[in-house]
Amino acid sequence: GVSVEVVDVRTVSPLDEETIGQSARKTGRVVVAAEACRSYGPTGEWGMVVMEQAFEYLKAPIVRVTGRFSPIPFADSIEKGVWPETEDVYKAIRQVMAY
Repeated sequence: GVSVEVVDVRTVSPLDEETIGQSARKTGRVVVAAEACRSYGPTGEWGMVVMEQAFEYLKAPIVRVTGRFSPIPFADSIEKGVWPETEDVYKAIRQVMAY
């Protein structure tokens, strides 16, 4: 089995860099997830915090789970396809564990 530590980043500013770094050093593996798109989103910033604070502790590359690079559709029926799904997070966890 795999145990997972979740750091819920509640604010972007101030960003709790200490907690993010501690978790990365403790686990050695990091998946960052957000609904924002990959480009210019918060996952890049969170990943950089990990690189600055815990690079030498990482056992695998950081994996990002993000929304699709697309305008957000107005219709609920197609909006769902833009957001990351639970299965996307599971896949990312399996990816960092298999490295």
